[in-house]
Amino acid sequence: MAYQPSRRLLHLYKPALKSYHSRRYAASIPTSLYTQQSCRMTPYNLYRPFSIYPPRCNSTATVRIDSLGGESIDTCTLKSFHCKVGDYVERHDVLAVIETEKVGMDVEAPESGVIRHLFVKEGDVVTVGQAIAEIDIQVKKG
Repeated sequence: MAYQPSRRLLHLYKPALKSYHSRRYAASIPTSLYTQQSCRMTPYNLYRPFSIYPPRCNSTATVRIDSLGGESIDTCTLKSFHCKVGDYVERHDVLAVIETEKVGMDVEAPESGVIRHLFVKEGDVVTVGQAIAEIDIQVKKG
């Protein structure tokens, strides 16, 4: 029986190849696809053996401070909330106002739903990437 080094090498490196391609594919996806969406199965999802997305059936969306408009600005002050726990908000509604040394900005809701929890208080200093609120997206208006 002849020795087949190519098959043996392929068998040894198969897990590494799979993880490399899945990481490369995940890095090429636009960040807008990482937002929370309702759970639904599409024909494309049925044929994939793994999922590269975060859990899509999650019932919450976290509101984070994404960017403050400049590379050198890392912190800001939360001036006011326009909602409270239990309020229903639509997607892109203004939830809060933050203020840096130079400018004030609005923080919008990433999804429609009910405010479940506020992580910071008015007047607190927040940083880029910090969560300020949590929205229950499975609750419908009504």
